[in-house]
Amino acid sequence: MKAMRAVLSLAGAIGCTALVGVAGHCQLSAQQVVAEFRFGGAVGSQTTTAAGLELVPGPSVAGLLEVGLVRSVYAYGGIIWTTFGCEQGFCSGRDVRFSGQKFALGFGLRPRPFWTRVALLYGGIAPEGDEVQDLGLGFAVSNGVDVYLGRFRFSPGLAYRRHFSGSDRAVSLSGELGMGLPLGG
Repeated sequence: MKAMRAVLSLAGAIGCTALVGVAGHCQLSAQQVVAEFRFGGAVGSQTTTAAGLELVPGPSVAGLLEVGLVRSVYAYGGIIWTTFGCEQGFCSGRDVRFSGQKFALGFGLRPRPFWTRVALLYGGIAPEGDEVQDLGLGFAVSNGVDVYLGRFRFSPGLAYRRHFSGSDRAVSLSGELGMGLPLGG
């Protein structure tokens, strides 16, 4: 688990650094480039627990990079880390937390002041402490509102993420606040 986290973190950092470098180097005059950090809390469910949606929150954090394509449409990518707790089903009487890191790559619409995103995910979610974690695909849908203060953009919103790895399925619902800063354009 620690090795997978290290690999995913390194790959995410390299990818984000490369995108920021390209965006800064090219000085994309027609395209808006925004670095966004999102944080909040998540609740979720994982099929191996035989429990429904658990209302035991855990932190949800994301580092994303947006590149404007055309007016109000942008591509984005980054890394997302989500955790949530479990108390029912096979988790009864145990302190179980699920954690996962995922790469996200998708598109968004930003007809001010609202925004919506859809992305493909790649990564995994497993009980914390598991050494082996199956990687798989998933998807994310999120919506919210933008509030601008000078150059900074604050974006509260909700994110629904569904992940498939092997025969397991995981779902999380996150309430998050994003802080974005334009890098160029």
